[in-house]
Order: sequence, then C-alpha cells, then structure tokens
Amino acid sequence: MKKNSTRGLLTKILCGAAVLLALCGAGGTPPDASEPPGGMSEQEKQTAGNRIFSTGPFFVDDKDAKHPEKEIVRDGIIYRLVSETLEETVQEGILTYVSSDVTYELEGEQEPPDTASITLTDESSGKTYERQLPRLEVKEQNSRWEGGFSFEITVTGYDADTFLLGETEIPADVPLETYEEEFLKELGLPVDCYRIDSVEWLGEAYSKNGAVCRNALAMGQKLVRQTIVKYGGQIRTPEITGKQYVGIYEAWEIGTEETEVRMPEEKTGEERIRAIEEKDPEKEPESEGLRLWIREHVTVVTVSLFVAAGVIAALWLCLTAGKRKEH
Repeated sequence: MKKNSTRGLLTKILCGAAVLLALCGAGGTPPDASEPPGGMSEQEKQTAGNRIFSTGPFFVDDKDAKHPEKEIVRDGIIYRLVSETLEETVQEGILTYVSSDVTYELEGEQEPPDTASITLTDESSGKTYERQLPRLEVKEQNSRWEGGFSFEITVTGYDADTFLLGETEIPADVPLETYEEEFLKELGLPVDCYRIDSVEWLGEAYSKNGAVCRNALAMGQKLVRQTIVKYGGQIRTPEITGKQYVGIYEAWEIGTEETEVRMPEEKTGEERIRAIEEKDPEKEPESEGLRLWIREHVTVVTVSLFVAAGVIAALWLCLTAGKRKEH
C-alpha cells in the first residue's frame, strides 16, 4: 500500500511539473525555417510603413515648375515615385535687411526727410513693393548758388524821408538792396544761404491805415546743396502665392530584379537564421537556430530550468521519505 501511495504521489508531482513546463514554454517555440512569419505575406511585410512624401521647390511661373524625381534615396533606402499632386501654396515673407541711397537737392539749411518710401523688387516673383525706411546717413556732395530766389516786401512811410521796414528805418535815398541782411532777418532766412542782388518797386504807392505804403520785389540767389541720403533697416518681404509638386514614394521590394535594398524593419529570428545559413552553409542551422531562440526567450528558459530543478528536488525528497518509512 505504501509503495502504491508513493507511486501515486510521484505520478501527481510529475503531471504537475509537466503542466508547469507547458505553461512556461507557451511564451515561444524554436523557429522553424519552413513556417512563414506572422499573419502577413512577405510583400506586405516589405512595404508596410515604407511610404514617404517629398515636397518640390516653390514656383510662381509655370516655366519654372519642377516635377518630383523618379527615385530618391533616404537613409540608404531607394524609394520610387508612385504618384504626384500639384498644390497651391503661400510662401511667407522673410525678414531681411535692405538699404537704398536717395539723392536730394536741398535749399539753404533744409534737412532731408527722416523716413522715405523705398520701392523694392522681390527676387523670386519679380514683383515690386514699397517699404518705409528710416534715415541712416547723410553725405554732402557739393553746393552751388542758384538764381530764382525772390520775395515781396512792403515799406511804410513811402512819402517820408525814411522808410519803415518792420521796425527798421531805412533812408529813402539809399538803395534797398543795401539792407539785404535786414530783409533776410525779417523773413527768418539765414544770411549765409541767400543773397539779394536787386530790389524793384512794384506798382504805385497807396494809403493804408493813414500811412503811405509801397510794395517792392527783392530778387537774388539761394544756396543749393546736393546730398546723398542712405535709408535702410530690417523689413519683411510680402507673401507670395505659388505652387509646388508633392511626390508620394514607396520603398522598392526586396529581391526585385533591379536591386535588393535594406529595409528599415528589424530582422526576425528566422531571417537571422537564414542569413547565417547563406553566409556559411557548413554551419549546422539547427544548433544555430536553437541558440538564437534561447537568446530571444531567455526568460522562458530560465523559469523552465527553475521549475525543472524544483521537480527534481521534490522527487528526491519523496523518494527519501519513502525509503525511511520502509525501514
């Protein structure tokens, strides 16, 4: 009876160990070169996730259009064009620095404008646009005296021995151009930028507010300065509406007649085994495949070994206990 009980107990332990080993081994089995990988065909595995897009250069005029290349290479992989589309797009303006020189002829102490509207040309489209730029630098080129300067004056007390020009008294028997400086100060003009060459009476004398008045015309020259003014600063170019081609590419299939290319997917255990066999046919593929399978399923193998050790230890304890009872 005791022997039968011991045998029954051992049988139960062995069955339990077999179940544990089966459960632990469910995580993977050694690769079989004849079994196809996964649930996908070989072609599906080669082309999945290998579609890329490439955008062509921007253009405005159709004569500058450039179609996508028939083939491109990315990361060592050759891709073939499968379709192309033409899309309208807007190219944003860019920040850039521009400057422009403007020539002015200034009268007297006149200053050039602080800002100027400068006409610029966009290089990509050929269109012109305007931007307001600040003054950066002024260079005096040359200066000259030029005629055409004139102004009217009115003297009061024309019938008296002295004339009254504003608050300045002028003797009636003295030529008016002699009082050039007084005339210019009365007008608020710099004396070093204007000259009075002559003064002529205009019309006859007339009465105004009980005083006898008469008008006169002063004529002379003005100083003209030629200057070159630099305007410049950072601007943003205008947006441009244009077109560009978008190409859709797919990687070539492995093993085509044209070429064989490296695909980005990681090789499976089966593929590594095949690579080893092709590289060195003298090696035993079965032992090499087993080694690769163990490397990929190291956790399962480790657990299985621990379970097997536990089973052996249990068997040994049971046998030892049985022998002690028999004695």
